[in-house]
Amino acid sequence: MEIQDNQTELELETVEGETKAERFLRLAGNRYKVAVKRIRLIGNLGNRNAYEYDDDQVKSMFDALRKELDEAEAKYSEADEEIFDPFQKDYYIKSNT
Repeated sequence: MEIQDNQTELELETVEGETKAERFLRLAGNRYKVAVKRIRLIGNLGNRNAYEYDDDQVKSMFDALRKELDEAEAKYSEADEEIFDPFQKDYYIKSNT
């Protein structure tokens, strides 16, 4: 099952005069919020009063999530350009790899 975000159509809209950096901030901000919310929902599945699972299922799920995050992060390392640091607003770091 593929997840469809309500924001997809809004994200595809181009904003006249928007720079690449501004577009990145707009899209990254929205996608980051959605990702964090969904990760928290996955965390809620840890409630043993409501769900039954075994350690292998949990390990498989988190291994897959880590793999996806590693692959996403690698895309930033491949580009030799400035990348937004989400921990400090308006701060960019130069990718050296």
